[in-house]
Amino acid sequence: MPKSKPIYYNQTEQKIWRTDATIENLEFEYIGSYTQTEYELIIELLFFIFEDRDIEAEQVAFLCEELDDFLNSMKGNPEK
Repeated sequence: MPKSKPIYYNQTEQKIWRTDATIENLEFEYIGSYTQTEYELIIELLFFIFEDRDIEAEQVAFLCEELDDFLNSMKGNPEK
C-alpha cells in the first residue's frame, strides 16, 4: 500500500506541501494525510478549479474532504 504523508497549506504564500517533517511555520495549516498520487490529484484539482486565483485554506480543506469521500466510496468504505 502506498505511504501517506501529511500535507500542509499556506494561504499567504499559496503553497501546498507534502512532507514527513514537522512544520515549525505556524502559517502552514495541516490538511490531511495523502499518498503521492492523491497529493498530485489535489494539485491538479486546485489548478483546474481555481486557475490563478488565490485559494483559501478552507477551500483546500473542503476539496480534500470531498476527495476523501469520493475515494472512500470507490474503495467501498463510505463510512470512513
